[in-house]
Amino acid sequence: MRTYYPKSSIKMTSDVMFVLAYILFVICAVHPPAEVVSAGFTISSLFEKLLGNENVDFIQFHIRRTTLTLLIYSLLPLLFVLGLNTFVTEETQSVFILIDNHPTIYLILSTVALMLPLLALVQIYNYKLNWAAHPVVQTLKKFSNDNTTWEQIATDINNEYRRVEKICIKTSPITTVIATENWIIKVLPLNLFIAHQSDASLTVEQTDTHAFSHDHAGVVQYITIKVTSNRVETFKLRLKALDFQDLQDRVARSINILPEVKFHKSIIEQFTDVFKDAIKDNVRYEPMQDVDICIGCMQNKSDIKLQKYCEDTPSTGEGRAANCTSCYCKPMWCVDCLASWFVHRQDASKSETWLSSKCTCPTCRATFCVLDVCPIEFQSEPTDPENH
Repeated sequence: MRTYYPKSSIKMTSDVMFVLAYILFVICAVHPPAEVVSAGFTISSLFEKLLGNENVDFIQFHIRRTTLTLLIYSLLPLLFVLGLNTFVTEETQSVFILIDNHPTIYLILSTVALMLPLLALVQIYNYKLNWAAHPVVQTLKKFSNDNTTWEQIATDINNEYRRVEKICIKTSPITTVIATENWIIKVLPLNLFIAHQSDASLTVEQTDTHAFSHDHAGVVQYITIKVTSNRVETFKLRLKALDFQDLQDRVARSINILPEVKFHKSIIEQFTDVFKDAIKDNVRYEPMQDVDICIGCMQNKSDIKLQKYCEDTPSTGEGRAANCTSCYCKPMWCVDCLASWFVHRQDASKSETWLSSKCTCPTCRATFCVLDVCPIEFQSEPTDPENH
């Protein structure tokens, strides 16, 4: 039996250090942080020669990768038990009092830790005898028929993955969403979710906003997309709202957005709303002739005119922004396009100063500020009394 010391003498002994180090090791193996991924300490990177090239044989690569991952995960409990025997000695202050006092618990733990890799090896051996039993192959077989085999389906996916038109969105350290010309694929450590775009329905069912994430500073919004197909089980994609447009542009099917789902506005969209609100009380401009369509978007009617109404500021030395100047351009821009032009010419790191800053006219380069943006006062068309 081991001797346990009073709490006052507890130190960072070898067994405590082993537990902390092993927890860190498991985290890096199961859910590696960005630093570990960038350093190349991942299963795909460490066993690159064994797994092959993902760009050449995408399906075969992930069949091998998921199989190897299953084996490595099954070894984690066994490595922990072996570590206990190595680092926990009679001379150390043990934190495993329960195990020490109940040898049966240690026996059960050791048995389970030994059985898991044995079961994994048996499963891998069965895969080797018949790869058609692998989960990835089972999914591919759902897309085959009398005229095609799962190998042909795999070849089609491999060919599309080699093309540059695909998009790959890394949604987490262990999850990737891939969209090719005809396929939507969700890559997980132990499996692949696959859907063909022709019979898949995509629906944005919820959003969640966070003040920060593991790879993004500031407010970030995530969206959850449900992928439904009559051939495979339903699965969900969770990605940042900023990546939604890339996915939408790649898939052939339209993505349905539920009415209650609200997308978080980007900082530029938020500024555009503030910009519109700030010019509401500015001097109105009454055009002498019909205004044209906005030359920026070619959709909206030009609804603002730049005219100098702000007061000049006295010189305060170097660094002072130039005073606004008169603009003689006719109305050619809508407020949305002008706000976008305005914000893209400001210092991105100083958003608090955007509204009080200055910009130049997109056409003549005259300097203006928010006070010089005049909404156009459109005259209502006269009513024909004969029609009443």
